[in-house]
Amino acid sequence: MNRILVSLIALLLVAPLSAKQPTMPDAVTAPPAFSTIDGNPLQINVGADNSYQVFNALVPGQGQIYPSSANQTADMGWFVRVGTALYAPNFGQHPGGTATGGLGSFTAYGETSLSPTNGAGTSISPYSVTAVTNLGASGLTATKTITYVNGENYFLERFRVRNTSGSTQQVTIFLGSDIFLASSDAGVPFREPTSGSPGGRTCAGVTPEYTILHIPLTPAARFTAVGYSSVWSQIGAGQLDNTVATGCLDNGAALQWNYSLVPGGSATVLSATSFGEVPPITQFNITDVNPPQGLIGSSVAVTITGYGFLPQTTFTFGPGIAVGNVTIVNQTTALANLEISPSAQFGFRDVVATQVPGGLNATLVDGFAVVDLPVWNYSILAGSNVNQQAVSCVRAKFPGNPATNAPGWAPDEGTWYVPNIDNPPYLPYPPAGLARAILDCFVLVWLPVNGQLAEGYCWEEPSPQYLGEYPHLRLANLRIYNANNGVCAGPLPGATVFEENVGMIRQEFYPTPLGRSGFEPESD
Repeated sequence: MNRILVSLIALLLVAPLSAKQPTMPDAVTAPPAFSTIDGNPLQINVGADNSYQVFNALVPGQGQIYPSSANQTADMGWFVRVGTALYAPNFGQHPGGTATGGLGSFTAYGETSLSPTNGAGTSISPYSVTAVTNLGASGLTATKTITYVNGENYFLERFRVRNTSGSTQQVTIFLGSDIFLASSDAGVPFREPTSGSPGGRTCAGVTPEYTILHIPLTPAARFTAVGYSSVWSQIGAGQLDNTVATGCLDNGAALQWNYSLVPGGSATVLSATSFGEVPPITQFNITDVNPPQGLIGSSVAVTITGYGFLPQTTFTFGPGIAVGNVTIVNQTTALANLEISPSAQFGFRDVVATQVPGGLNATLVDGFAVVDLPVWNYSILAGSNVNQQAVSCVRAKFPGNPATNAPGWAPDEGTWYVPNIDNPPYLPYPPAGLARAILDCFVLVWLPVNGQLAEGYCWEEPSPQYLGEYPHLRLANLRIYNANNGVCAGPLPGATVFEENVGMIRQEFYPTPLGRSGFEPESD
């Protein structure tokens, strides 16, 4: 205890607190809800608005995120940029104030749900809190899950953004903070070299050294470790500068990940934040498995990337997958052959590595998936009678779904007119799916709003219909004639029947298993 007190006195002498003061809200009308992980040594306040405050029992009485006096949530959190719009925690409603003015304008997340603290704080049953938010009118949702094991000086963060809109969106994810090192708002910007983790450490002359790091368990595209105001302005501008500043200053840090999300798609970022000594998690980790999935009952050669791999490092992929022929290429790359049993369970599983020698363990959550056989997706072909505009129109009607179809492709051919034998007056059910899309986009006398041919036109049965078989010629056969005095009773002798054939195409699609570990899709 005396050592800690001496250290704090030295810290105040070497790096006095800056005159920075938080901006207090005019009125706190909607403070974010938060759940507390009351662990040891870390206490983590998890905000429903994707913000945090953290307390360390080894440095009692001070929040480790600025404002250090904020006892609910503070200036650390997740940020998502969609196009030119930035979504961020609701800092202006934090009761303890904020110093995030450098962000500029942003939209606060919409709080959807926040779980209580679950788990026992053990490695088998870690503490966990999950928050779900919406990103305004963007059609995106975010799910954040925090886990912590007593005795560790870091907590794990999983942040997933899911695209529920009908268009592909470019998304930039940031994790950033205004760090408060032990008992001082001043520190030396620092980037841990093995893991590339930005953060800060205590100024010269302070012992023991104390660090705060954002650890990119999912490799980050960019980083920064600079003055706190610059961190916020970089996030506000949409890109970090890959810079580590020098000197003892009022510092912060951030990480950046970039993704393109198709309709129905999602991106998951894994990270950790540490307080105190540099933790072992920065020295050994798995960051990727390629390919990330394998067909049930097959053999798959995979490349495993990470850092800290030693000559006898081992890997496991869960039940039903035998791992063989492991080759440690270097400290960041390993090769292995997987034998996936025909009885292996479908879906994602964790990939676990053990550093040998060394004894450190690392887990890539949902790092590999066992998948089923591919399914067929369908669309139409441009041709002499089908222009590209019609093809584009059809494809625009089918956003991608990781479980069923690629963007622009239908999961099946749809249906034409289906007999109705149950509901008087027994009119057939109208066309649906790809069949309906073909009519909407190609047939000039079809009324898309009404879902029927224009008045005065009739289908010559059994058209509309599909003819031919894959992989040979497959066609949508469309035959239309003029009604006789408004009656569709078949074309009169010698009457003209207008016929068009639309070429069909299909391709294989491998459904992506849905994630687990708190990232099941939210209810729509």
